[in-house]
Amino acid sequence: MAVNPSKRSVTLQFAPGYNGKTIISRWVVEAIVGNSTIWKEVFNISAPNATSIRVANLLPFHKYSLRVIAENAIGQSVPSLPSDVFETLQDLPESPPLEIDAQPSSATTIRVTWMVE
Repeated sequence: MAVNPSKRSVTLQFAPGYNGKTIISRWVVEAIVGNSTIWKEVFNISAPNATSIRVANLLPFHKYSLRVIAENAIGQSVPSLPSDVFETLQDLPESPPLEIDAQPSSATTIRVTWMVE
């Protein structure tokens, strides 16, 4: 379960499953970001007895679903069920906008677009 999302991190709480009588050496956290359908590793930590992990380096104002994989001397576990989708909080941009463009879209509105690094 993903709890307390902030601008760039979230706490992931879980109940470890059977470890195969071998010490867990690493936890791997995978994420689906936004509308993607591809799981990718976003965090890992060596904490054998963990029941919660603070997942850092997430992007602000993005939707995520996370899952956990345990790793030991034998290999990796099957991924956990995915968390419910959550959204990190908004944050100020890290740099000023680039390539600012303004185009009229009607007699009373303007469409402004820009790029960020």
